[in-house]
Amino acid sequence: MLIRRENYFNYLLLVVVIHYTKEGS
Repeated sequence: MLIRRENYFNYLLLVVVIHYTKEGS
């Protein structure tokens, strides 16, 4: 199962943003 590097990077970035958003709340 191959995953595009772009999709993986976008997913990783999204997770980081959500994490910081929860921390900020």
